[in-house]
Amino acid sequence: MSEDDEEKMAFYTDQGTYCYTKMPFGLKNAEATYQRLVDSAFQEKLGQNLEAYFDDIVIKSYVETLEEIRANPKKTKDVADMQSPKILKEM
Repeated sequence: MSEDDEEKMAFYTDQGTYCYTKMPFGLKNAEATYQRLVDSAFQEKLGQNLEAYFDDIVIKSYVETLEEIRANPKKTKDVADMQSPKILKEM
C-alpha cells in the first residue's frame, strides 16, 4: 500500500487510531491486485507446471514408484530455490 494512502484507510477505536501499512483484503480491488502480484511472481511457470489462485498454489508434478507418489524434484526445483524478496522493489 502506498504510504500516501495509509491515512485514507485509517480507522478509530477506543484504543486509538490505526492505519494499515499493508493492503488489507476487503478493499474493492485488493484481491485483483494480489492476484496480479502472484501472476507476475510466477509468470514463467504459470500454465506449465504451476497454477495459482490467490494464496492457493498448485505445483503439477509427481513421480510414481511402487512405494509412494511424491513431487518430482526436477519440476519443483524452481519454486524450492526461489529467493524471498528482500526489498519492496523485488515484490
